[in-house]
Amino acid sequence: MAVHIPPYLNPGDTIGILCPAGNIPREEIQPAVNKIMEWGFRVEIGDTVGKKDFTFGGTDDERLADLQQMFDDKQIRAIMPARGGYGMVRIIDRLNFDKFVQHPKWIIGFSDLTVLHSHIHRHFNIATIHSKMCNSFPDDWSTVEPAQIQSIESIRNA
Repeated sequence: MAVHIPPYLNPGDTIGILCPAGNIPREEIQPAVNKIMEWGFRVEIGDTVGKKDFTFGGTDDERLADLQQMFDDKQIRAIMPARGGYGMVRIIDRLNFDKFVQHPKWIIGFSDLTVLHSHIHRHFNIATIHSKMCNSFPDDWSTVEPAQIQSIESIRNA
């Protein structure tokens, strides 16, 4: 069975950023927001960015609702979590993938997001991108090793 490839993004498309696993303050995602906008994309920040419930980006219900909203929103063409950590396994079985399957979008991330990548591939055979997330984007690009720049730029290239 062939893997279904979501539509590639074009300048002006929207990338959603949220915290379906660990928490992160809003200011810490700003380098990623700036770079994504520099690439020509719009950014929608989810409700869970800046929320904290123990180590999570909000309660299970808040993280589930935020991710579900981004799955269901046709205007969001890709989802890049702010960070990994732990928490996807607590909500994965409660997600409704019906609209996501009808209108696939790119899921970009690693760490705890591997749960989501595996679920999407196994059950729906839709491609995702195992890659860095927002917390990997540096504040000062002049001090970054070339390998890190290449890794981040590979997201745009993909």
